[in-house]
Amino acid sequence: DLLKQYMNTHTIEGLTTIYGMQKIMEEKKLEMPVISLIYEIIMQKRKPSALLDFLIEKE
Repeated sequence: DLLKQYMNTHTIEGLTTIYGMQKIMEEKKLEMPVISLIYEIIMQKRKPSALLDFLIEKE
């Protein structure tokens, strides 16, 4: 898989941070839509355009 190959050969800044933030949000029942979207893009293979759509919608 191309994604796994990339992750094994490159440093992905903030990966552990975004994972930790998602866990804290779940534990504390916090809503942070941008963080949630970034998490979904990275961990759940959601399309990156979802973040752009969200930001445009919130304008």
